[in-house]
Amino acid sequence: MNILTTENVLTQEFNFIPRNGNFDGLFLTDEMTNVTVQVPIISSVSTSYYHVINAVFNLIENRFYTVNINQAETVVFKERIFCTNQPPVSFSNNAGVYVPFTTSNEFIIL
Repeated sequence: MNILTTENVLTQEFNFIPRNGNFDGLFLTDEMTNVTVQVPIISSVSTSYYHVINAVFNLIENRFYTVNINQAETVVFKERIFCTNQPPVSFSNNAGVYVPFTTSNEFIIL
């Protein structure tokens, strides 16, 4: 799963490994509303192992999206994206919501 953000509205990098080396369309489906939009690809670079697409993603924070990268009518890559503004290392879906219960009780289980 790739993680993108809403903070960088100019372009974002999207790394992927396609089933074949050619692609011509990137389609993004919001999993909450089930609306699909075509995302214009600004640039793409092919390395020896993976491809990098730079595109402008119009995303809403804390939502999942499905990405389809197509060659004509054939899907060459399909994956989920999660949009968050939290750094991926410190991401928690309980941030600010869950407060852990603490107690001073000590007991021994035999």
